Amino acid sequence: MGLITISRFVSGSTGTSTEGTTGVTLAVTVVCQDGVVVAADSRTTLATDRTLRVASDFTHKVFESGRVAVTTYGEALLLGRSIASHG
Repeated sequence: MGLITISRFVSGSTGTSTEGTTGVTLAVTVVCQDGVVVAADSRTTLATDRTLRVASDFTHKVFESGRVAVTTYGEALLLGRSIASHG
């Protein structure tokens, strides 16, 4: 017997004509007898004042920090660099 968790993280845009549209990150965690699997989608979407556009389909959103798995969503950059580049 295992445990499966599916999470949907929603970040909305505000103050533009795309208000009401959202970006979504989907993360899945599977816990079973042999271990734990954590996965997430890899798309980054940027909102402009007129539309949403795909910035990347290769974004790393799942990271290992010691014995903990971390999934990111929302802001794609930290201090002007991709979150993956801080590892």
